[in-house]
Amino acid sequence: MIHYIPPHLWPTTTTDTWIEDGYKAGLVSVIIPTHNRRQMLVKALESAFGQTYRPVEVIVVDDGSTDGTENSIADWTAGRSENGFRVCYQYQDNRGARCARNTGSSLARGEYIQYLDSDDELTRDKLSQHVQFLRARPEVDVVYGDSTTGRDTAGARFVRGISNAGDMVVTLLGRQFNPNFAYLCRRRAVAAIGPWDPGLICLDDWDYFLRMAIAGACFQYEAGETGLYRRHPGPCISRIGGQPSIRNCFRILERAEAWMNALNCWSQERREALSAPLSRHWLPLAQVGFVSFPLSHGTSETSISGCSPAPSDKAPAYSCSRSRRESAAIRYRTLCVRPSNRPLIQRGFVC
Repeated sequence: MIHYIPPHLWPTTTTDTWIEDGYKAGLVSVIIPTHNRRQMLVKALESAFGQTYRPVEVIVVDDGSTDGTENSIADWTAGRSENGFRVCYQYQDNRGARCARNTGSSLARGEYIQYLDSDDELTRDKLSQHVQFLRARPEVDVVYGDSTTGRDTAGARFVRGISNAGDMVVTLLGRQFNPNFAYLCRRRAVAAIGPWDPGLICLDDWDYFLRMAIAGACFQYEAGETGLYRRHPGPCISRIGGQPSIRNCFRILERAEAWMNALNCWSQERREALSAPLSRHWLPLAQVGFVSFPLSHGTSETSISGCSPAPSDKAPAYSCSRSRRESAAIRYRTLCVRPSNRPLIQRGFVC
C-alpha cells in the first residue's frame, strides 16, 4: 500500500499547489515539458495523438522557449481536433524540466499520469496496453515496460525494462532505472509523493521513481516496447556528469534515507544498497568536497572486524594514500551494519 508522504518531506518547490484528488475517470494526462525543441516536440505530440487509446489530454509546459514553440503548437493543433483528445499549452519562465513537470502535474485532470520528454516518443499502443493492465490489477500503482534508444525508430536499440523481482527500492538504489516514459502511474501514486525536485539538474527521474518505491507503490513490469529514448546532439540532461552528477546522486540518497527513516521501512538489504555508492565513489566525493574520510572517525578497525559485507579491496583508479583507502573501508563497513536509528549519510558528511 502506498503511503502519503507529509509535505515537509517533499523537495523544496516553487509549485504553489500539487495534484488534486479529483480526476476524470479513464483519462490519461500526458505531460510534456519542453524548452527550445519545437521540431522534436512535434514528433512527441504526434506520438501522443497517434495513440490507440482515448481519452487523452496532452499538457505541454513551455519552459521559457524562444524558438517559436508556441506558434508551432498552435499550427500543429489547428488540424487535429478530435473527440477524446485535447492539447493544453502552458507557458512559464525558464525554471527547468522538473518545475515544468510539476506545473503540468498540477494541471492534469487524468486518472493516469504519463510523463514524456519532448525529445522522446511513445509507441502507438503504449497507453492502451498499460491502462488495460492497471484496470485488471487495482493493487498495482505503476506499470512499466521496455524501450528503445537511438536517433530515430529505424535502427534503435532495444532496452529491456528493469526487473521488479524482489525489492524495487533495492533495484532502483542500484542505479537501474527506465526512461520516464516507460512508466504509467495512477494519479494516487503521483499525489502521494509530492513534486519533482527542482533542485536537481540530472538524475531527476531516478529520484522520482525511487521516492515512489520507498513510499510503498506497487510496480509491475509488462513486456513490450513503450517508446523511443532519442539520442541527439542537442542539450540533454542525461549527458550531465562529473561533479554535478555526483552531488545530485548523494542529494537523492540522503533524501531516500530520510524517507525510509520516516516510514520505518528499513531492511538490511536496503541498508547495504544505500551504502554501496560510498564504497564505489568515496574519492570523487572527497575531491568535490561533499564528504571527507578522516582516518579517526570514532570507530576503530577492531570494533568492526568481522562485519559483513566486507568492503571492496579494489581501490579506485586514482592516486591516493593507503590511510585514505583504509578509512573509506572502515566507513563503508560501519554504514552497512549500523543500527537503524543512526543515519547512513548525514553523519559525518557535509554538502
